[in-house]
Amino acid sequence: MSSRRVRDPDVLRISSGDPDFEAPSYVKEAAIKAIQEGEKWTHYASAEVTDEFGKAVCNYYSKYGVKYEPAQVNATAGSGVALYIVMAGLLKPGDECLTFDPTFGSHFRTPPEVGAKNVFVPLNKGHFHLDPEDLKKKITPKSRMLVLCNPNNPAGTVFTKDELKAIAEICVENDIVVLADEIYNEFVYDGHKHYAIAAMEGMKERTVLVMSYSKTFGMTGWRLGYYVLPKELEPKWKSIPARAQPASFILHAGAAALNGPWDYVEKACAEYDKRRKFFVKRMNEIKGVSCHMFEGAFYAYPNIKDLKIPTAKFVQDFAAKEKVQISDGGSFGPVVAQGHLRVPLVKPVEILETVTDKMERFIKDL
Repeated sequence: MSSRRVRDPDVLRISSGDPDFEAPSYVKEAAIKAIQEGEKWTHYASAEVTDEFGKAVCNYYSKYGVKYEPAQVNATAGSGVALYIVMAGLLKPGDECLTFDPTFGSHFRTPPEVGAKNVFVPLNKGHFHLDPEDLKKKITPKSRMLVLCNPNNPAGTVFTKDELKAIAEICVENDIVVLADEIYNEFVYDGHKHYAIAAMEGMKERTVLVMSYSKTFGMTGWRLGYYVLPKELEPKWKSIPARAQPASFILHAGAAALNGPWDYVEKACAEYDKRRKFFVKRMNEIKGVSCHMFEGAFYAYPNIKDLKIPTAKFVQDFAAKEKVQISDGGSFGPVVAQGHLRVPLVKPVEILETVTDKMERFIKDL
């Protein structure tokens, strides 16, 4: 018998950030058309293909007041590859990488793989915002990189302009490179606004942008991401023998996605907002649970510390008893993240209602 793990088909899985929206029709059509045309779209990516993709990225990102050139854009088979390449290219053994607590797991799992050390900075001001003094306390002569996930996964923090200015001043003063994960930049709510750290004074030349198509366009299975490398960092860049460029026709579809129209993304954002308002309100009605109204991305981050049960055990027992698989929010950081669950709101309200009802019943029986 195979030792491969078999998933219970009766379990409702709401643990990964895989949107329940399909990619826009015009993106699918662009990919199909490119395949049918063949030639440059189905062979090794030519300069023309990569330039088309790069121009689309540059045009898109210019709305944040940052101007890039197509040659600075590097397409990858998903943002995870981009993250690794950037860290491997700029970190060396003994360097320290500053990561926020909480943040996406790959942000702190990757540095040790390239010989660097994680230094966690707590997001414990208000609802997971930054006190710049906490960042300053963590700076040492070995500080080389800061990973900024904005909007934050899992806590949904949308960093304010003042926060980003403070981060910029600290990074400029200490010659620290920022890896900016802005994958959820299109999903912000309640009048909050996404600002690019690269647009802050002195930051364009020290910020490496990492992006993905997975969340914005529901293209998780397409494996398309990219990173943008400043020219100023090229002299410090180590050559990484990683060639993870997507298929040429996928690049063509990616350019089509960024060139619009954007009503697909606007509708997705509105739907996530609807789910957000329902789920957070419902969580706060359950005794022993509190949940802040997150500002961006699409993850609810309930606090269950009052239940006095380890989050890993809660997740395991909840799945076994109620057949619902959610994420252990405590796995996203060593201190601040502890005592939380993470629930991706990638299901309709009707299903989320079932999840919350099951959770309330489960908690009452604890």
